[in-house]
Amino acid sequence: MLSPDNIDTKQVDAVEARMELDLRIGAILTRFQTLLLQKRYEEMNKKVISYGSCQFPTLGFVVDRYKKVKEFVPEEFYYLSLEHILDTKEKAIFKWNRVKLFDLESTFAIYSNCLQEKEATISNVSSNRKLKYKPIPLSTVEMEKMSIRYLKLNSQTTMKTAEALYNKGFISYPRTETDMFDQSFNLKGLIEKHIHCPKRGQFASKLLNNNGFEWPRNGKNNDKAHPPIHPTALVCDSKLNREETLLYDFIVRRFLACCSKNAIGYQTVVTAKISTEKFTTTGLMICERNFLDIYSFGLGWKDQTIPMYNAGETFVPSRFELVKSKSTKPNLLDEADLVDIMNKSQIGTDATIHDHIKKVIDREYIIKLTNGPQAGRFLPSNLGFSLVEGYDSIGLDLSLSKPYLRREMETLLKKICDGEANKEQVVSHCIQLYKQVYLQTVRQQKKICSAVEKYFGITSSEPSPDINSFDDYATTGDNIDYVPDSSDTNLVTSNASDSVDNLLGKCDLCKIGIIHLIMHDNNSYYLQCSNFLPTGKCKFNVLVNNRSRTIISANASISECENCINKKRKINFVFSPGSVPPVIPLNYQGCLFGCNEMLNEILNVSISSFANAPTKTPVQNQTSSVSKDLFGVTNISTNVNTTKTSINSSYNTRNTINLTEGNSINSHASRKRPYGIVDSPISEGSSHSNGLNSFGQNYSSAQPPFKSSSSYTSLSTFNNSTSYSAPSNNFGSRNNHSSFSGLESGNKGTNVYGNSNPLVKCDCGIECELKTVKKAGVNQGKQFYSCSKGQQSGCSFFEWYKCNNAFISDLRENNANSENDATAKPKCFCNLVAVEHVVKEPSSNQSKLKNIKSKSPKYDKYNVGRKFLGCPKSSKPCVYRKWVSQDLQFSNEIEHTHASAATRRVILLMIALIERGPNEQILIDLDRM
Repeated sequence: MLSPDNIDTKQVDAVEARMELDLRIGAILTRFQTLLLQKRYEEMNKKVISYGSCQFPTLGFVVDRYKKVKEFVPEEFYYLSLEHILDTKEKAIFKWNRVKLFDLESTFAIYSNCLQEKEATISNVSSNRKLKYKPIPLSTVEMEKMSIRYLKLNSQTTMKTAEALYNKGFISYPRTETDMFDQSFNLKGLIEKHIHCPKRGQFASKLLNNNGFEWPRNGKNNDKAHPPIHPTALVCDSKLNREETLLYDFIVRRFLACCSKNAIGYQTVVTAKISTEKFTTTGLMICERNFLDIYSFGLGWKDQTIPMYNAGETFVPSRFELVKSKSTKPNLLDEADLVDIMNKSQIGTDATIHDHIKKVIDREYIIKLTNGPQAGRFLPSNLGFSLVEGYDSIGLDLSLSKPYLRREMETLLKKICDGEANKEQVVSHCIQLYKQVYLQTVRQQKKICSAVEKYFGITSSEPSPDINSFDDYATTGDNIDYVPDSSDTNLVTSNASDSVDNLLGKCDLCKIGIIHLIMHDNNSYYLQCSNFLPTGKCKFNVLVNNRSRTIISANASISECENCINKKRKINFVFSPGSVPPVIPLNYQGCLFGCNEMLNEILNVSISSFANAPTKTPVQNQTSSVSKDLFGVTNISTNVNTTKTSINSSYNTRNTINLTEGNSINSHASRKRPYGIVDSPISEGSSHSNGLNSFGQNYSSAQPPFKSSSSYTSLSTFNNSTSYSAPSNNFGSRNNHSSFSGLESGNKGTNVYGNSNPLVKCDCGIECELKTVKKAGVNQGKQFYSCSKGQQSGCSFFEWYKCNNAFISDLRENNANSENDATAKPKCFCNLVAVEHVVKEPSSNQSKLKNIKSKSPKYDKYNVGRKFLGCPKSSKPCVYRKWVSQDLQFSNEIEHTHASAATRRVILLMIALIERGPNEQILIDLDRM
């Protein structure tokens, strides 16, 4: 017997998180629904209207299909039918290559044109080898679907029967997602047990003795806990009941088919032509049946005989007609369809899907039909339909009847197992999502009641419960509410799956609604408050124009912005190549609420007219107060009093700043930076006041910690006004890993654009190792960060080292040859080595206007005799120009960038503007730009 292994605490945490979330979410929403409907309708005073995060999406699937069936409108279509019957009674039915048309006149015109031809001509005959692949090993979900369709056993009966067979030792564990066998499995030993079976023994013997064995195909899933479902022992049918006999026989046949070979056949495709229209018929001849001898459930692969035809042969059609037909409505969902949809939507696990289906049937939310052509299919009950309609009428972005909320929960639970998130963070995040849905549902509960009254035909026996009764419950400590941890911003890594709820946080304008990220007509996005459209109480509606297709996709991230006062959630952007500056990665995570000025400027998004946006406020009177919180952290509050507004800000810092009487301080808002750097206070009338950062360094005479004011939170005095600029995110590498991580208070602060980089941590959470590229190539000599454990034992984190000039560092694509070769020459926009030219004669303004598209550049008298580098082509040269007599190191570095040609042109033209003479004009050939 194998020794027990250590318990995987991550899986334990995932199970506990799922149990806690199911209990808390189910309890609050069950209580809400039950109290709401019991008090209003006598017909429901004894019913428990339960809610489950898996039950309601299951109900939603049934309702959606029912609505499609009910709202279906048949549409007439037309097609041409061609048949050929030989004297030998052989028959070939040809299918029209156009399949069908929905316009009668067009179809009739084609048909009339074909009638001009009395014979059909065989235009092509092709024969090819055809394979019918054997099935993959059996998983739980596949077993349930096949049992429902072909054994006529429902999912609940299937799982009970499988558990009984497992307990008796006849099959392996029946709850598994694995559909591939490990190479160490002794499959031939299992096959050998069935040689003496009267039903399947002959086929088992052929696998072992006639070289019929072939290793099973691999599926896509492996839970690394249990193998695929397979027989473990031989048992006689007399020892099993009816359900056990059916299921055991299916499992054995499936296993033997997996160990067999693919079926082989030859398919003949014949194409006939009448006028310009083509018709096709197909014949199939099975040469080697192989696994088909033991397994044929739903395969539909059988011999199809057609007459022998030769290319160029003609025949007179036995029947050639224009046929009218109608599109048919879809069927209601049967249990196999429902199991398949739930599995694809991640609603429930392979071991619980059948329980969720049984639960919604027991709750009388759906009905399983027993008679008629739709027998075995599901129909929503009045109660189930009215609940879904009620929730949908509320207009929730994440409706409780849709699978999105549960799917995200399952994704986050998987991240717990993978070590990418912890239990507390996932529980907090999911609770917050459901809380927003719950509060919005409570506010519009009348819509649920209206839906119930509409589909039940009943009226209320007493008025609706007060909304505040539910709001009070929502704000107590023993409910769905869960206070998030400050570490929630690190819930997932930057390359994790994105969130799908598109809720960005509380609105700063109305203080009540929730800001949503809404896509509109594929051309733009809106940052819109939930109170903007329904009530009009809030005016927060910011347009993110995307007509230029800069943004490929955008959705809310799980990570919160550390620089926002109210912790807005970041947005995951995917930009189209070439639409953003090279310093911005195509997969970028950022904030649009004023914290990232560069991102707001690129996307042309302005929120300055709304609350919590960066504003300029005249300073008249300021007071400050110092207090300590429970953790001993100094809280420095600044009150800025103006004639119109009053701004209160409170920040925390780990070091104590003494504010003595008589100090003239314009602002005491020393805020701790995400990277462990504290902006120094600025006194009125001076560039920097005496103050200490969090590491005890005096910034009174030193350079500020950041070179760009847009890169950090600053308070600067200008014309008796204080300018508040929100911090912007630093653009990271292509994989969206941040170059900087939070520094402990004991670590030394490092300037972002200084001579050395701050600490960089990999996905493992440990300090990275700075390495150098040794392999010969364009990146030889460049430094980069990677996991100190290596890729085998650690992670695959990678990031280039940032040099002094951040802009050039992000643009530069170092070329080892050009760096080592001092004689390397710059190239023009045509990617040709630039040649030297000399300005020979000035040009007048009139000649410049006439020669805008001239091949040779024209300059004024100040530049006569100067040398410049230009395009070597004599015909249609590009607009590349570079003076030789001046040191244009910046321009030289631009030459070897990975930026697009358009970006390089803009930069070089800006340089040319700076270097031009007093009256010199720069001529640009717009046709070549």
